[in-house]
Amino acid sequence: MEHKIKFIKRVFIVLTLSWGTEQVALAEKQQLKVQLPQKASQEREDYQECLAAVIKKYKALKTPLGEKKQKVALAGCHDRFPAASILVECKRQVTVGYKDQPDLLKSSLKDCGNEYRKYAYDAKSAVPVAVKDNKAFFAGVGMNEITIMKESEEDEIPSAQYMGENFGNFSCAPLYSTMFEDALPEYTLFGNDPFKYNPLRNVSKDAFLKAINYPMTTKPASFVNKDFGEITFDAKTNSFLNYLPSSYCFFNRKIGTIYEALKVYYLLDRDSKSVIPYFGVGFYKDKTLIPSRQLADEIKTKLGDTYVVSELKPGVFIIATHDKFEVDAEGDPKNLCQKSALSPYVSIVVTRGASNLASYALFANTGNLCRFGDRVASRFLKKKSLSHSTGNTAE
Repeated sequence: MEHKIKFIKRVFIVLTLSWGTEQVALAEKQQLKVQLPQKASQEREDYQECLAAVIKKYKALKTPLGEKKQKVALAGCHDRFPAASILVECKRQVTVGYKDQPDLLKSSLKDCGNEYRKYAYDAKSAVPVAVKDNKAFFAGVGMNEITIMKESEEDEIPSAQYMGENFGNFSCAPLYSTMFEDALPEYTLFGNDPFKYNPLRNVSKDAFLKAINYPMTTKPASFVNKDFGEITFDAKTNSFLNYLPSSYCFFNRKIGTIYEALKVYYLLDRDSKSVIPYFGVGFYKDKTLIPSRQLADEIKTKLGDTYVVSELKPGVFIIATHDKFEVDAEGDPKNLCQKSALSPYVSIVVTRGASNLASYALFANTGNLCRFGDRVASRFLKKKSLSHSTGNTAE
């Protein structure tokens, strides 16, 4: 995992950094100082504006398709501002239900506040993850739904989000730049054999590599195809891994004393001008002093009884629904999109140096990753009109 986390900037071709190092934490801390933290109440205001924009856009579209699109857009609002949506809906229900019972109304509104705090960002907790009704949240932002993006503030897409602005608890100017300007995406985290994606299961490997114009004579260690992302080649195993394009947002609230920085990453779908939540990572300050194994156990408790904690390699704990993983040459998880071993979410806790203390915690929606891979593969097949075969031809 160390060298695969790539931060690609305009002034550099590729700058490779390790998760959890002091340099990364310092860079994130400096970046956070650029933005003034938004007020906690801003999230509720942004949520209400999001709802109003969606309702306005689809008000006249009383068709099954229009209603479906409205439902998707509303789900996006709920996901970007999950704590606010829970609070607003709870208050609406109890206000209507107990309007003639002031004592019950008062206690119920208090319960709404308690529920809100479960899913809002908690600066005093070292566990940035929360789950509710099969939905996952990281540092107070949803990790579940697709978001349609506007190319500028003036774009006539009222239900979309202009990513140069605040996005839940995060500021997404880097994500906006990667999506619409000349910044290059990152290709990072979990690699999948391209043929783990359902649409490619019965496509010839030769045909696929030819279609992406992969130079088979030289077999470069890293090759980027505009449609499919980065393809890496491991000469030791004679196998390929695919990394899908992504970019990030950074936290811009008051962060507290536990974290050095918080980031969320989104998968980029330029064809549909949409982004899909991928993973969040929290870097801990040196003085946080929380044991890695303890933190992993706390995250497992948040995710539920179906999850288990395993030590993937010394000092690296992984939380998933199973404890058997394929690993790459560095010992990091790969091919998480196998049907037989698909964990909807995966979390990783990494230890700081020679200590037993957590350096960073990472939480990924691997279900989103695999669905995104299927979508990209399906679109690619249609574009290239590749013929199917009975199996993959090994190199």
